Amino acid sequence: MPPRGQLFLVKHLDVRRQSFEWSLDGATIGIGAGLAGLLGSVIATSFGYHVLFGIVGIMSIISAVIMLFVPKIILPRKSLGETALFKHRDPILPHA
Repeated sequence: MPPRGQLFLVKHLDVRRQSFEWSLDGATIGIGAGLAGLLGSVIATSFGYHVLFGIVGIMSIISAVIMLFVPKIILPRKSLGETALFKHRDPILPHA
């Protein structure tokens, strides 16, 4: 999972069940990637790559539109302008 995705997951983890939730996250991503590859190969074999790329393009556009509304759903109102990624300070490097 990309680091930004991990920031969203860390924010919503249950402290008492962290290891279970991390393993569930990893397993879900692995199963999803496997099923996506299987479904993509079936669509490409049955209908051709033009149909497959059309479906992927439509899904990408839908995902981009959904991402416009995600900060309002996931992030609390007070932290919309600042994420944990920008709050991180590296202990080795001096801060300007």
